[in-house]
Amino acid sequence: MRLLIKYGSTVCWPWLTRVLNKPVTETRVAGICMRENPFYVDTVKSFRDRRYEYKGLNKKWKGTLGDAKKAGGYTRPPFRFK
Repeated sequence: MRLLIKYGSTVCWPWLTRVLNKPVTETRVAGICMRENPFYVDTVKSFRDRRYEYKGLNKKWKGTLGDAKKAGGYTRPPFRFK
């Protein structure tokens, strides 16, 4: 047991003291702020606009499909995409 403690203190202690006594500081360069870059802003706005357009059309045609089902003019397609 003494050999194990002695081995642990000789092997592990230098690593602990190196980390504790000599902290590493590094300078970092600031990244690109997405809010200030017009490419990111335009991309997000175009995605938002397409999403709202899709949601509006989906809502419209869902209502149209429901009306067609109620009137009996809707038939299911003979095949399904997989």
